[in-house]
Amino acid sequence: MDITRDVMRSLQAGKDLQEIRADLDADYSRYGPPTETQPLE
Repeated sequence: MDITRDVMRSLQAGKDLQEIRADLDADYSRYGPPTETQPLE
């Protein structure tokens, strides 16, 4: 739920997907490594 909320707020703030992913990886890295996903284009 937290990640979904963060993404929704970031999209409303006008951030692009690459920027959002970098923010999420930085914010949630304390809980473990990020999930392997395909690169964003």
